[in-house]
Amino acid sequence: MKALTRHAVGSAARCTSQPGGPGISPLSAPWRLLHGHATAVLSFGSGSQGALGCKEAGDNYEPEHVELPQDVISLAAGHYHSLAVTASGQLWTWGRNREQQLGRVVEQAVDHGFSASPGLVEGPEGTHVNAAAASGVASFAIDSNGCVWAWGASKRGQLGLGPGRRQAPKPERLPGLEGVVQLECGWGHAVALTDDGKLWSWGFPQHSRLGHSAATSLQEDSETAVLQRCVWAPQRVALLDHVKVEQEVHSREQAHRQAGPDDWRVRNETGTVLQMTSVAAGLGHCLGVTADQGDVFSWGWNSGQQLGLGPLVTQHVVPWPTQIYGLPHNPAARLAAGRVHSILVTDDVLSGGDDDMAEHGTTLTQLYSWGSGLNGRLGLGTQKDSPVPELLAELDGAEIYDVACGHDHTLVLIRL
Repeated sequence: MKALTRHAVGSAARCTSQPGGPGISPLSAPWRLLHGHATAVLSFGSGSQGALGCKEAGDNYEPEHVELPQDVISLAAGHYHSLAVTASGQLWTWGRNREQQLGRVVEQAVDHGFSASPGLVEGPEGTHVNAAAASGVASFAIDSNGCVWAWGASKRGQLGLGPGRRQAPKPERLPGLEGVVQLECGWGHAVALTDDGKLWSWGFPQHSRLGHSAATSLQEDSETAVLQRCVWAPQRVALLDHVKVEQEVHSREQAHRQAGPDDWRVRNETGTVLQMTSVAAGLGHCLGVTADQGDVFSWGWNSGQQLGLGPLVTQHVVPWPTQIYGLPHNPAARLAAGRVHSILVTDDVLSGGDDDMAEHGTTLTQLYSWGSGLNGRLGLGTQKDSPVPELLAELDGAEIYDVACGHDHTLVLIRL
Protein backbone atom coordinates (compact mmCIF):
# COMPACT_ATOMS: atom_id res chain seq x y z
CA MET A 1 0.00 0.00 0.00
CA LYS A 2 1.21 3.46 -0.85
CA ALA A 3 0.13 6.76 0.67
CA LEU A 4 -2.46 8.62 -1.37
CA THR A 5 -0.95 11.76 -2.87
CA ARG A 6 -2.50 14.76 -4.50
CA HIS A 7 -2.93 18.50 -4.72
CA ALA A 8 -6.14 19.61 -2.98
CA VAL A 9 -8.28 22.68 -2.67
CA GLY A 10 -10.26 23.80 0.33
CA SER A 11 -13.46 21.88 0.88
CA ALA A 12 -13.55 21.33 -2.81
CA ALA A 13 -11.07 19.56 -5.01
CA ARG A 14 -9.39 21.06 -8.05
CA CYS A 15 -6.50 19.42 -9.87
CA THR A 16 -3.27 21.30 -10.40
CA SER A 17 -2.18 19.03 -13.23
CA GLN A 18 -4.07 18.17 -16.38
CA PRO A 19 -5.23 14.53 -16.46
CA GLY A 20 -4.62 14.52 -20.20
CA GLY A 21 -6.27 15.61 -23.39
CA PRO A 22 -7.05 19.03 -24.84
CA GLY A 23 -9.94 19.81 -22.51
CA ILE A 24 -10.26 22.38 -19.76
CA SER A 25 -7.06 23.55 -18.16
CA PRO A 26 -6.85 23.58 -14.36
CA LEU A 27 -7.55 26.96 -12.83
CA SER A 28 -4.73 29.10 -11.51
CA ALA A 29 -4.56 29.62 -7.76
CA PRO A 30 -2.09 30.77 -5.09
CA TRP A 31 -1.03 27.26 -4.04
CA ARG A 32 0.50 26.75 -7.49
CA LEU A 33 2.85 29.64 -6.76
CA LEU A 34 4.49 28.28 -3.60
CA HIS A 35 7.69 27.45 -5.54
CA GLY A 36 8.94 25.08 -2.87
CA HIS A 37 8.51 27.45 0.07
CA ALA A 38 7.98 25.78 3.44
CA THR A 39 4.45 26.11 4.77
CA ALA A 40 2.58 25.63 8.02
CA VAL A 41 -1.03 24.85 8.86
CA LEU A 42 -2.79 26.77 11.63
CA SER A 43 -6.17 25.97 13.17
CA PHE A 44 -8.58 27.69 15.51
CA GLY A 45 -12.16 27.35 16.69
CA SER A 46 -13.98 24.34 18.04
CA GLY A 47 -11.75 21.38 18.87
CA SER A 48 -14.75 19.09 19.09
CA GLN A 49 -13.91 15.59 17.87
CA GLY A 50 -10.32 16.51 17.05
CA ALA A 51 -11.15 18.83 14.13
CA LEU A 52 -8.23 21.18 14.92
CA GLY A 53 -5.53 18.52 14.65
CA CYS A 54 -4.14 19.25 18.12
CA LYS A 55 -3.35 16.46 20.58
CA GLU A 56 -5.58 18.09 23.18
CA ALA A 57 -9.09 18.23 21.75
CA GLY A 58 -9.97 21.58 23.32
CA ASP A 59 -10.92 24.82 21.59
CA ASN A 60 -8.32 27.21 20.15
CA TYR A 61 -9.21 30.88 20.52
CA GLU A 62 -6.15 31.91 18.51
CA PRO A 63 -4.28 30.21 15.64
CA GLU A 64 -2.21 27.19 16.72
CA HIS A 65 0.18 25.10 14.63
CA VAL A 66 -0.88 21.67 13.41
CA GLU A 67 1.91 19.08 13.29
CA LEU A 68 2.19 18.34 9.57
CA PRO A 69 4.94 18.19 6.93
CA GLN A 70 6.18 21.61 5.86
CA ASP A 71 5.12 21.18 2.23
CA VAL A 72 1.33 21.35 2.59
CA ILE A 73 -0.19 23.12 -0.40
CA SER A 74 -3.95 23.06 0.24
CA LEU A 75 -6.65 22.38 2.81
CA ALA A 76 -10.19 21.02 3.02
CA ALA A 77 -12.72 20.54 5.79
CA GLY A 78 -15.93 18.63 6.45
CA HIS A 79 -18.21 19.37 9.36
CA TYR A 80 -15.82 18.06 12.01
CA HIS A 81 -12.91 16.62 10.07
CA SER A 82 -10.01 18.15 8.15
CA LEU A 83 -7.71 17.28 5.24
CA ALA A 84 -4.34 18.56 4.06
CA VAL A 85 -2.45 17.79 0.86
CA THR A 86 1.31 18.09 0.45
CA ALA A 87 3.45 18.96 -2.56
CA SER A 88 4.79 15.41 -2.42
CA GLY A 89 1.27 14.10 -2.89
CA GLN A 90 0.47 12.92 0.60
CA LEU A 91 -3.04 13.22 1.98
CA TRP A 92 -3.39 13.76 5.73
CA THR A 93 -6.67 13.63 7.68
CA TRP A 94 -7.81 14.23 11.25
CA GLY A 95 -10.96 14.86 13.28
CA ARG A 96 -14.24 12.98 13.54
CA ASN A 97 -14.18 9.39 12.31
CA ARG A 98 -17.44 7.85 13.50
CA GLU A 99 -18.50 7.54 9.87
CA GLN A 100 -14.97 6.55 8.76
CA GLN A 101 -14.52 9.84 6.92
CA LEU A 102 -10.78 9.90 7.71
CA GLY A 103 -10.15 6.96 5.39
CA ARG A 104 -7.71 5.30 7.77
CA VAL A 105 -7.56 3.21 10.91
CA VAL A 106 -7.82 5.30 14.07
CA GLU A 107 -6.22 3.60 17.05
CA GLN A 108 -8.46 4.97 19.77
CA ALA A 109 -11.29 3.64 21.85
CA VAL A 110 -14.33 3.02 19.69
CA ASP A 111 -16.48 5.34 21.78
CA HIS A 112 -14.16 8.27 21.02
CA GLY A 113 -14.65 8.04 17.28
CA PHE A 114 -12.08 10.64 16.31
CA SER A 115 -8.38 11.29 15.77
CA ALA A 116 -6.97 14.49 17.27
CA SER A 117 -3.66 14.04 15.43
CA PRO A 118 -3.15 14.09 11.64
CA GLY A 119 -2.57 10.72 10.03
CA LEU A 120 -1.57 9.61 6.54
CA VAL A 121 -4.23 8.09 4.29
CA GLU A 122 -3.15 4.89 2.56
CA GLY A 123 -4.45 3.82 -0.85
CA PRO A 124 -3.83 1.18 -3.51
CA GLU A 125 -0.24 0.86 -4.70
CA GLY A 126 0.68 3.55 -7.20
CA THR A 127 -2.28 5.83 -6.49
CA HIS A 128 -1.27 9.48 -6.51
CA VAL A 129 -3.84 11.99 -5.28
CA ASN A 130 -4.15 15.37 -6.99
CA ALA A 131 -6.99 16.93 -4.96
CA ALA A 132 -9.25 16.44 -1.93
CA ALA A 133 -12.69 17.59 -0.86
CA ALA A 134 -15.00 17.03 2.08
CA SER A 135 -18.61 17.54 3.05
CA GLY A 136 -20.37 16.56 6.24
CA VAL A 137 -19.10 13.04 6.91
CA ALA A 138 -17.89 12.17 3.40
CA SER A 139 -14.44 12.67 1.85
CA PHE A 140 -13.15 12.59 -1.72
CA ALA A 141 -9.85 12.64 -3.61
CA ILE A 142 -8.90 13.03 -7.26
CA ASP A 143 -5.90 11.02 -8.42
CA SER A 144 -3.34 11.87 -11.10
CA ASN A 145 -5.45 10.06 -13.73
CA GLY A 146 -8.49 12.18 -12.98
CA CYS A 147 -10.29 9.35 -11.18
CA VAL A 148 -12.34 10.07 -8.05
CA TRP A 149 -12.04 8.15 -4.77
CA ALA A 150 -14.60 8.34 -1.97
CA TRP A 151 -14.88 7.21 1.63
CA GLY A 152 -16.94 7.93 4.73
CA ALA A 153 -20.71 7.67 4.85
CA SER A 154 -23.87 8.94 3.17
CA LYS A 155 -27.47 7.76 3.41
CA ARG A 156 -28.39 9.50 0.17
CA GLY A 157 -25.81 8.31 -2.36
CA GLN A 158 -23.25 11.10 -1.99
CA LEU A 159 -20.36 8.61 -2.03
CA GLY A 160 -21.23 7.71 -5.62
CA LEU A 161 -20.03 4.12 -5.20
CA GLY A 162 -23.12 2.43 -6.62
CA PRO A 163 -26.65 1.40 -5.59
CA GLY A 164 -27.11 1.03 -1.85
CA ARG A 165 -23.52 1.92 -0.91
CA ARG A 166 -23.84 3.99 2.24
CA GLN A 167 -20.39 3.57 3.77
CA ALA A 168 -16.75 3.04 2.81
CA PRO A 169 -14.04 2.76 5.49
CA LYS A 170 -11.21 3.28 3.00
CA PRO A 171 -10.90 5.13 -0.32
CA GLU A 172 -12.78 3.39 -3.14
CA ARG A 173 -12.76 4.44 -6.77
CA LEU A 174 -16.01 5.74 -8.26
CA PRO A 175 -17.06 3.69 -11.30
CA GLY A 176 -17.23 5.22 -14.75
CA LEU A 177 -15.76 8.62 -13.94
CA GLU A 178 -12.43 9.74 -15.44
CA GLY A 179 -10.70 12.95 -16.45
CA VAL A 180 -12.03 14.87 -13.45
CA VAL A 181 -10.41 18.27 -12.89
CA GLN A 182 -12.68 19.58 -10.14
CA LEU A 183 -15.08 18.16 -7.57
CA GLU A 184 -17.51 19.97 -5.28
CA CYS A 185 -19.56 18.70 -2.35
CA GLY A 186 -22.93 19.94 -1.15
CA TRP A 187 -25.31 18.64 1.49
CA GLY A 188 -25.92 15.05 0.41
CA HIS A 189 -24.75 15.50 -3.18
CA ALA A 190 -21.61 16.06 -5.25
CA VAL A 191 -20.71 17.39 -8.69
CA ALA A 192 -17.61 16.77 -10.80
CA LEU A 193 -16.22 18.63 -13.81
CA THR A 194 -14.26 16.64 -16.40
CA ASP A 195 -11.56 17.85 -18.78
CA ASP A 196 -13.98 17.74 -21.74
CA GLY A 197 -16.22 20.33 -20.07
CA LYS A 198 -18.93 17.88 -18.99
CA LEU A 199 -20.62 18.02 -15.60
CA TRP A 200 -21.49 14.94 -13.55
CA SER A 201 -23.57 14.77 -10.37
CA TRP A 202 -24.89 12.24 -7.90
CA GLY A 203 -26.50 11.89 -4.48
CA PHE A 204 -29.62 13.47 -2.96
CA PRO A 205 -31.92 14.95 -5.66
CA GLN A 206 -34.18 17.16 -3.54
CA HIS A 207 -34.92 20.62 -4.96
CA SER A 208 -33.52 19.46 -8.34
CA ARG A 209 -29.96 20.02 -7.12
CA LEU A 210 -28.49 17.32 -9.40
CA GLY A 211 -29.69 18.81 -12.69
CA HIS A 212 -30.99 15.45 -13.95
CA SER A 213 -34.45 15.68 -15.49
CA ALA A 214 -35.20 12.15 -14.29
CA ALA A 215 -34.06 12.80 -10.73
CA THR A 216 -35.73 16.11 -9.96
CA SER A 217 -38.12 16.35 -7.05
CA LEU A 218 -40.85 18.71 -5.97
CA GLN A 219 -40.57 20.53 -2.65
CA GLU A 220 -43.77 18.92 -1.40
CA ASP A 221 -42.45 15.39 -1.97
CA SER A 222 -41.90 13.33 1.16
CA GLU A 223 -38.32 12.46 2.05
CA THR A 224 -39.12 8.80 1.46
CA ALA A 225 -40.19 9.58 -2.09
CA VAL A 226 -37.07 11.63 -2.68
CA LEU A 227 -34.80 8.91 -1.28
CA GLN A 228 -36.23 6.49 -3.83
CA ARG A 229 -34.85 8.75 -6.56
CA CYS A 230 -31.35 9.16 -5.13
CA VAL A 231 -28.58 8.82 -7.70
CA TRP A 232 -26.04 6.34 -6.32
CA ALA A 233 -23.35 6.69 -9.01
CA PRO A 234 -22.07 9.59 -11.15
CA GLN A 235 -24.48 10.57 -13.89
CA ARG A 236 -23.80 13.12 -16.61
CA VAL A 237 -25.93 16.26 -16.52
CA ALA A 238 -27.34 15.71 -20.01
CA LEU A 239 -29.15 19.04 -20.08
CA LEU A 240 -25.70 20.68 -20.29
CA ASP A 241 -24.34 18.47 -23.07
CA HIS A 242 -24.34 21.40 -25.50
CA VAL A 243 -22.48 23.61 -23.01
CA LYS A 244 -18.79 23.49 -22.14
CA VAL A 245 -18.72 24.10 -18.40
CA GLU A 246 -15.60 25.96 -17.23
CA GLN A 247 -16.17 26.31 -13.51
CA GLU A 248 -18.42 25.00 -10.78
CA VAL A 249 -19.63 27.10 -7.87
CA HIS A 250 -18.35 25.79 -4.57
CA SER A 251 -20.85 24.20 -2.27
CA ARG A 252 -18.87 25.18 0.82
CA GLU A 253 -15.60 26.94 0.92
CA GLN A 254 -14.01 29.42 -1.40
CA ALA A 255 -13.65 29.17 -5.14
CA HIS A 256 -10.85 31.24 -6.65
CA ARG A 257 -9.82 32.19 -10.14
CA GLN A 258 -8.77 35.33 -11.99
CA ALA A 259 -11.44 37.76 -13.16
CA GLY A 260 -12.88 37.11 -16.59
CA PRO A 261 -16.01 37.34 -18.71
CA ASP A 262 -17.38 34.00 -17.51
CA ASP A 263 -17.27 34.67 -13.76
CA TRP A 264 -20.33 34.17 -11.57
CA ARG A 265 -23.11 36.75 -11.72
CA VAL A 266 -25.78 37.61 -9.15
CA ARG A 267 -28.20 40.54 -8.82
CA ASN A 268 -28.53 42.83 -5.84
CA GLU A 269 -31.78 44.29 -4.49
CA THR A 270 -31.89 47.02 -7.16
CA GLY A 271 -31.41 44.50 -9.97
CA THR A 272 -27.81 45.48 -10.68
CA VAL A 273 -25.76 42.58 -12.01
CA LEU A 274 -22.72 41.80 -9.85
CA GLN A 275 -19.92 39.86 -11.53
CA MET A 276 -18.06 37.76 -8.98
CA THR A 277 -14.51 36.47 -9.24
CA SER A 278 -14.61 34.46 -5.99
CA VAL A 279 -17.48 32.90 -4.06
CA ALA A 280 -18.00 30.79 -0.95
CA ALA A 281 -20.99 29.15 0.71
CA GLY A 282 -21.51 28.29 4.36
CA LEU A 283 -24.34 26.27 5.82
CA GLY A 284 -26.93 28.88 4.91
CA HIS A 285 -25.12 31.98 3.67
CA CYS A 286 -22.98 33.03 0.73
CA LEU A 287 -20.06 35.39 0.14
CA GLY A 288 -18.69 36.89 -3.06
CA VAL A 289 -15.95 39.24 -4.29
CA THR A 290 -16.69 41.38 -7.35
CA ALA A 291 -14.41 41.16 -10.37
CA ASP A 292 -14.25 44.88 -11.11
CA GLN A 293 -13.70 46.63 -7.77
CA GLY A 294 -12.98 43.75 -5.41
CA ASP A 295 -15.97 44.59 -3.20
CA VAL A 296 -17.19 41.90 -0.80
CA PHE A 297 -20.89 40.99 -0.72
CA SER A 298 -22.88 38.62 1.48
CA TRP A 299 -26.42 37.25 1.58
CA GLY A 300 -28.53 34.51 3.14
CA TRP A 301 -28.84 33.32 6.73
CA ASN A 302 -27.65 35.85 9.34
CA SER A 303 -28.55 34.37 12.74
CA GLY A 304 -24.93 34.64 13.97
CA GLN A 305 -24.04 37.93 12.22
CA GLN A 306 -22.11 35.84 9.70
CA LEU A 307 -23.00 38.27 6.91
CA GLY A 308 -20.78 40.96 8.46
CA LEU A 309 -23.28 43.74 7.73
CA GLY A 310 -23.11 45.34 11.18
CA PRO A 311 -25.25 45.34 14.33
CA LEU A 312 -28.00 47.42 12.73
CA VAL A 313 -28.87 44.61 10.32
CA THR A 314 -31.02 42.47 12.59
CA GLN A 315 -33.01 40.33 10.15
CA HIS A 316 -32.20 36.63 10.21
CA VAL A 317 -32.30 36.36 6.43
CA VAL A 318 -30.94 38.87 3.91
CA PRO A 319 -32.29 37.78 0.51
CA TRP A 320 -30.11 40.02 -1.70
CA PRO A 321 -26.32 40.37 -2.06
CA THR A 322 -25.38 43.30 0.19
CA GLN A 323 -21.98 44.97 0.32
CA ILE A 324 -19.77 44.65 3.41
CA TYR A 325 -18.04 47.98 3.91
CA GLY A 326 -14.66 48.76 5.46
CA LEU A 327 -12.68 46.01 3.73
CA PRO A 328 -9.76 46.27 1.26
CA HIS A 329 -10.83 46.24 -2.38
CA ASN A 330 -9.12 43.21 -3.91
CA PRO A 331 -10.59 41.12 -6.77
CA ALA A 332 -8.08 38.37 -5.95
CA ALA A 333 -9.26 37.95 -2.35
CA ARG A 334 -10.26 34.48 -1.15
CA LEU A 335 -13.25 33.46 0.94
CA ALA A 336 -14.36 30.67 3.25
CA ALA A 337 -17.51 30.13 5.28
CA GLY A 338 -18.56 27.87 8.13
CA ARG A 339 -21.89 27.31 9.80
CA VAL A 340 -22.20 30.82 11.28
CA HIS A 341 -18.81 32.44 10.64
CA SER A 342 -17.00 33.87 7.63
CA ILE A 343 -13.39 34.39 6.56
CA LEU A 344 -11.78 36.74 4.03
CA VAL A 345 -8.12 36.49 3.00
CA THR A 346 -6.92 39.61 1.22
CA ASP A 347 -4.32 42.39 1.27
CA ASP A 348 -4.20 46.17 1.00
CA VAL A 349 -4.70 46.96 -2.67
CA LEU A 350 -3.81 50.28 -4.25
CA SER A 351 -5.43 51.12 -7.56
CA GLY A 352 -3.12 50.35 -10.44
CA GLY A 353 -2.83 48.79 -13.85
CA ASP A 354 -3.08 45.23 -15.04
CA ASP A 355 0.50 44.51 -13.97
CA ASP A 356 -0.37 45.41 -10.40
CA MET A 357 -3.48 43.24 -10.49
CA ALA A 358 -1.43 40.28 -11.67
CA GLU A 359 0.41 40.32 -8.35
CA HIS A 360 -2.72 40.21 -6.23
CA GLY A 361 -3.55 36.75 -4.91
CA THR A 362 0.10 35.67 -4.67
CA THR A 363 0.82 37.70 -1.53
CA LEU A 364 -2.40 37.77 0.46
CA THR A 365 -1.32 38.93 3.91
CA GLN A 366 -4.48 39.80 5.83
CA LEU A 367 -7.21 37.62 7.32
CA TYR A 368 -10.55 39.06 8.41
CA SER A 369 -13.15 37.06 10.34
CA TRP A 370 -16.69 37.80 11.48
CA GLY A 371 -19.87 36.16 12.74
CA SER A 372 -20.23 33.88 15.74
CA GLY A 373 -17.21 33.82 18.02
CA LEU A 374 -18.30 30.75 19.94
CA ASN A 375 -15.44 28.30 20.63
CA GLY A 376 -12.96 30.86 19.27
CA ARG A 377 -13.82 30.11 15.65
CA LEU A 378 -12.91 33.69 14.63
CA GLY A 379 -9.37 33.34 16.00
CA LEU A 380 -9.61 36.67 17.81
CA GLY A 381 -8.87 35.32 21.30
CA THR A 382 -12.44 35.62 22.53
CA GLN A 383 -15.88 34.03 22.26
CA LYS A 384 -17.52 37.34 21.43
CA ASP A 385 -19.49 37.57 18.22
CA SER A 386 -18.31 40.09 15.65
CA PRO A 387 -21.05 41.67 13.49
CA VAL A 388 -18.39 43.32 11.30
CA PRO A 389 -15.11 41.99 9.84
CA GLU A 390 -12.15 42.16 12.22
CA LEU A 391 -8.51 41.86 11.21
CA LEU A 392 -6.72 38.90 12.80
CA ALA A 393 -3.66 40.78 14.01
CA GLU A 394 -1.66 37.64 14.76
CA LEU A 395 -1.55 36.77 11.05
CA ASP A 396 -1.20 40.32 9.70
CA GLY A 397 1.74 40.30 7.29
CA ALA A 398 1.96 36.51 6.97
CA GLU A 399 1.66 35.14 3.42
CA ILE A 400 -1.58 33.17 3.38
CA TYR A 401 -2.05 30.56 0.66
CA ASP A 402 -5.26 28.77 1.55
CA VAL A 403 -8.14 28.78 4.03
CA ALA A 404 -10.93 26.31 4.79
CA CYS A 405 -13.83 26.26 7.23
CA GLY A 406 -15.59 23.34 8.84
CA HIS A 407 -18.83 23.76 10.74
CA ASP A 408 -17.18 25.50 13.68
CA HIS A 409 -13.44 25.53 12.97
CA THR A 410 -11.02 27.25 10.61
CA LEU A 411 -7.81 26.10 8.90
CA VAL A 412 -5.20 28.47 7.46
CA LEU A 413 -2.15 27.68 5.32
CA ILE A 414 0.74 30.14 5.62
CA ARG A 415 4.29 30.43 4.32
CA LEU A 416 6.99 29.90 6.93
